[in-house]
Order: sequence, then C-alpha cells, then structure tokens
Amino acid sequence: MAVNLAVALAEAGQRVGLLDGDIHGPNVPLMLGLKDEQPFAFGEQIFPPSAYGLKVMSMACWFLPKRRSSGAGRCCTRPSANCCGM
Repeated sequence: MAVNLAVALAEAGQRVGLLDGDIHGPNVPLMLGLKDEQPFAFGEQIFPPSAYGLKVMSMACWFLPKRRSSGAGRCCTRPSANCCGM
C-alpha cells in the first residue's frame, strides 16, 4: 500500500521518498524494480536510488545486498501460521 501511495503522489507532482525499514523482509526494492540498485555517497551526502519519480531507501540496501530469495521471511512466519490454523 505504501508503494502505491508513494508512486501516486510522485505522479501527481509531489516530492516523495520512501523508507523501507523492515529488516525481516524488505521487499520495496523488489516491488519497484530496484533489487540490484545501491545508494551511493558523494562527500557527506547519500544519494538513494529512484524509481517512478520517488527516492527509495531500504534496509535491503544495507543488510541484504546479495541475499535475496523468494522465501525471505517465511521461516519466521511459518510457525505462527501453523498456530492460527492457516
């Protein structure tokens, strides 16, 4: 939902940035097609990658640079799903 809202605001002409702080399964870069993009630093500034008119920073850029898989986070959510009968 956050990605859709951010893209809609950017398309409406607003300046938008999106911060994905989820450390268990940061998937915003995947949704925006930025899975291989990294922020870069110039001097004391950090420049995040951008897509669809919005700038994106994600925990994936810092902690999971090359370890993405389609099953990320399933090991953590599976036991709770079994307890709830899902």
